[in-house]
Amino acid sequence: MRPVALLALVGCAAQTGPDSRIACDTPASAHPAAQRLQDLVDEKVAAGLPGLTIGVRTADGITVAAGGFADLEDRVAMNACNVHPMASIGKTWTAAMVMLEADRGTLSVDDRVADHLSEDVLRRLPNIDRITLHHLLSHSSGLPDFNADIGYIGAEFDRSHDPIDPMHGIDAIRGKAPLFEPGEGYAYTDTAYELLALVLDEVTGDRIDATRQAWHVPLAMEQTTQPRFDDGDPPGRVNAYWEIGGGRLQNISEMQAKYDRQVIGAGNVRSTAGDALAFIDAVVHGDTLAPATIEAMQVWNPHSTDDEGHGYGYGLARMEVDGRVFVGHTGGDVGAGTFLMTAQDGGLSLVGLTNAGMFLGGPLQDIWNEALFDEVVALAGD
Repeated sequence: MRPVALLALVGCAAQTGPDSRIACDTPASAHPAAQRLQDLVDEKVAAGLPGLTIGVRTADGITVAAGGFADLEDRVAMNACNVHPMASIGKTWTAAMVMLEADRGTLSVDDRVADHLSEDVLRRLPNIDRITLHHLLSHSSGLPDFNADIGYIGAEFDRSHDPIDPMHGIDAIRGKAPLFEPGEGYAYTDTAYELLALVLDEVTGDRIDATRQAWHVPLAMEQTTQPRFDDGDPPGRVNAYWEIGGGRLQNISEMQAKYDRQVIGAGNVRSTAGDALAFIDAVVHGDTLAPATIEAMQVWNPHSTDDEGHGYGYGLARMEVDGRVFVGHTGGDVGAGTFLMTAQDGGLSLVGLTNAGMFLGGPLQDIWNEALFDEVVALAGD
């Protein structure tokens, strides 16, 4: 979704940003790829990205390269400890928690959504009586995506200072026609993952605390949060920007912060490069989930696959680079671009985080694209 008309909705009103300063003790890395990755970061920042962080984990350990600015206005340099919106990578957090609850026996992917959520939540959603958690996880539900609706997006910008309500997105698709019958296609939709978040709340009582206890605490992910509606900015959170033409960047931090909190399930995660690498390694290669569950998350929706090696499973996407398979997720918000992937063979994990919005088209997307991921894979040299 890249509706250029959104630019007019934002205008040029100044937005305040978080305090992006954060102490970060990062001694010189002995990782053999450290300088190559830093050179790549510096190149992409020189090309126009406001800030960029790239991290890799190989057999030689972890190294994180950062460059540009976490705060352009106050010239606060980006560092490895800055906290970033994870955008749609939040779907991997949601799917991992759903599958952990499936392992625990509190739900099944074959459950209907209607088995868990009330009629008031589900009213007038197309085919909702036949949609299962499997359909939501694999984007095979046929539910329209509220984030593809210019009317919804425009309304959110108009009410950017109003109270946060995740039901806005679900409300936006009530009464709309399905894109296809459940299980008969693939259409990426944030709507599905908002519904999964509501299911998790119903099953766990508090999905945010349940996720923290299941994943964040055991993995020592101390800078990772799923912000609640009234949460402020965590220490070191980056400012968010998007391009308004001619290489000019506008601070969109307030709107991004609202997305961080409102788009539950489909986003709703803030993290660092190091924490994110720990998470993707644990989901795909760890022992928190049963081996059969990890395998099930990588059964690709047949309607999502293509000749270039892409596919989508349960909160995990598939990519190929020179015949090597990577799984994880990418994301783009009004003021963020992200990728987090790990090789199926376990030898390499990668994270990339920029505080430039990837919601719209434009020259910055010529910098932040799949070719950048390919470059990182090549430079990591595992």
